[in-house]
Amino acid sequence: MAKQAKTSDATEDNTTDTTETTQETPNFKEELISYVLEHDKRPTSAYQLAKALNVSESAFYDEYNSIEMLEKEIWGGFFDETSSILQADSEYQTYTVREKMLSFYFTWIQVLKDNRSYVLFCDKNRRKGDLNPFFLHIAKEKTIELMKEFVSEGIATNEISARPFLSDKYGNLLWGQAMLVLRFWVKDDSKSFQNTDAMIEKAVNTSFALMGETFLDSLFDLGKFAVQNRKK
Repeated sequence: MAKQAKTSDATEDNTTDTTETTQETPNFKEELISYVLEHDKRPTSAYQLAKALNVSESAFYDEYNSIEMLEKEIWGGFFDETSSILQADSEYQTYTVREKMLSFYFTWIQVLKDNRSYVLFCDKNRRKGDLNPFFLHIAKEKTIELMKEFVSEGIATNEISARPFLSDKYGNLLWGQAMLVLRFWVKDDSKSFQNTDAMIEKAVNTSFALMGETFLDSLFDLGKFAVQNRKK
């Protein structure tokens, strides 16, 4: 019986040792944001970040191929979080396209507000004059795709006028609007970012005024009708 107890103790010791050496993979997105805010600079390499987190460099490369890719995923994650919040809202699907776009911007800014210090760091450290910084590449693709969905739905509901050769470009043009909103919010020093809220409403209203039917559309339709029905 004594020998069995000894064996059991040894087994427990081995189990304890194995547990102690097991290393949990960190949340690299959260850790990179923390690193940046604490050091006021990006890690120069995956090795530097891994060392700061006391994990192996290979643990980082199991998930990301570079620090730059991790940053792209962080900003893409801001979009994904925004989308998840909207989809969880049971009333969202009942909104008009204009209301959906407004909800997207308001929710996106709220998500960014929770990470404002990191957003300000990225803005401060982007290359001067760079209107398409690398860390926004994934977010840009996802936002353009969403805007294209808004446009397609808007055309189907007659909120947006279908225009040959132009409608297909609305997605990219609306990405420019998203960047305008972002840049305005970064510089906004009003209480509770009230000016950004007003700016979002004005930007969306202007977009729909331009994408909706205007007097030029009516004039074009009139001219087209006259040409098609003129007496020969």
